[in-house]
Amino acid sequence: MDLEKNKDRPFLHGFKACTLIALAGFIFGAAFGSLAHVKGLTFIHSAVMSAFIYAGAAQMVALTMWNANDLPTFALVITSFVICLRFSLMGITLRPHLQGAPKWKVYLSLLILVDESWALALIQRRKEVLDANYMLAFLFGASLAFYLAFQIGTWAGFTLGYWIHNPKVLGIDFAFTAIFLSLLIGMWRGRGDIVPWFVAGGMALLSSVLIPGDWYIIIGALTGSLVGAWRAILYAMLAGIIIAALGHAIFYKLWHLCHNICLTLMRAY
Repeated sequence: MDLEKNKDRPFLHGFKACTLIALAGFIFGAAFGSLAHVKGLTFIHSAVMSAFIYAGAAQMVALTMWNANDLPTFALVITSFVICLRFSLMGITLRPHLQGAPKWKVYLSLLILVDESWALALIQRRKEVLDANYMLAFLFGASLAFYLAFQIGTWAGFTLGYWIHNPKVLGIDFAFTAIFLSLLIGMWRGRGDIVPWFVAGGMALLSSVLIPGDWYIIIGALTGSLVGAWRAILYAMLAGIIIAALGHAIFYKLWHLCHNICLTLMRAY
C-alpha cells in the first residue's frame, strides 16, 4: 500500500502489513503453549504469562529452566533481563522517528513492541516519508497484530499440547529464524551493510560459544552497531580531509593569483 492511500488509517496499514508475519507469532505462541503444557503449567498460567510478560524468547528460555519444585527465580530474572536488553537498542533507533508524538501513546505502543513490528516500521520509514504520529500508529498496528496472534497461538498450542509433546519435531521452533531472515532482506541497504552485519553475526556466534547464557544477542548487536557507526565516522573524517585539502588548494591558487596580479600592477606603475 502507498502512503497516500493509507494516510487516514495508519493503524490499519500497520496491522495489515504485519498480518503474514503474525503467522510466525501464532506458530511461536503455539510452540510455547504446547511446551508449557508439557512442563506442567496450567492454561491460566500460560495465558497470563503470554499476555503480561509477552517476551517469547524469554518465555521459552524460562520453560527450559522451569522446575516447580525448585524454581531458580534469580536466574530466571537475570536471564530474561539479558534477553530483553535488545529492546533498549530498538527504543534508541525508534526515538528519532517518534519525536513529537504524545509520550503516553509512545510508551503504550512500546509495551507490545516486538522485533518484527520494529523492523517493519523502520522498513516502512525508509520507503516513505512518515511523520511521528503516522509512524506511531503504524508501529502500534503492526505490534497489536503480532500480539493477538501470539496470544491465540498460546491458547491453541496449550490445547494441542495434549497430543504434541515435542513441537521441535515438527520444526515449529524454526519459524522465527525464517521470519528474521526475510526481515533482514528488507533492511538491506547495499554493500555498505556487509561489514557491520558480518561483524555482528561473527561476534554473536563467537560469544554464544564462549559466554554462557544469551549475552550473544547484546554483544552481536552492539559490536555491529559500533562498526556501522565507526564506518560513518571514518567516512565523515575522510570527507572532511578531502574538503579541507580542496579548500586549501583553492585558497592557495586564489592567493597565488592575487599575488601575481599585484606584482604585475606594481611593475606596470
